[in-house]
Amino acid sequence: MDNRKKHTLSLGLSALCAAITAAGAQITIPIFVPITLQVFGVFLAGYILGPKWGAFSMLIYLITGLAGLPVFANAQGSISVIFLPTFGYLLAFPISAFAIGAISKTRFCNGIKIILSISLGIVIIYTFGVIWLLVWSKYIVHKPMSLIVAISVGVFPFIIIDIFKGIAAYYIAKSIPKRIFAKLK
Repeated sequence: MDNRKKHTLSLGLSALCAAITAAGAQITIPIFVPITLQVFGVFLAGYILGPKWGAFSMLIYLITGLAGLPVFANAQGSISVIFLPTFGYLLAFPISAFAIGAISKTRFCNGIKIILSISLGIVIIYTFGVIWLLVWSKYIVHKPMSLIVAISVGVFPFIIIDIFKGIAAYYIAKSIPKRIFAKLK
């Protein structure tokens, strides 16, 4: 496949992964920080597209939402999401997809790749999310929360579910690219 076809395919898959993430955002279980399938989209983008295009895909998702399209959880979208407690998680998506993609391209055995990529991807998302919860609580709503409370509401309810999302995305992504690239030869 020539570079032009690869570039076109990568752009198309980037848009598709952004759309999958947007669709996953609409499947919500509403709690303080809603449970969604967005993280599944982040993992899928990293695994399918690799570091550069995976991060680009999540930048597309983030920019379209900040520009006003209702792609975030509960059909939200506008620059005002910066003032929501969940903005830190969203901000981490491109960085997390990059890290997931970078690890998935290494020569480690599959088991180590899964463990490392899921762990690092989740740590990045949760770190940004918890830091933003702390900033949001102190400077936006002026009701500071402790680090323990931020972790209790922003990490613990999601960690097991997000691990399963990462595993599912890995195995789905593992089967997809071969089929797509085979049709383009």
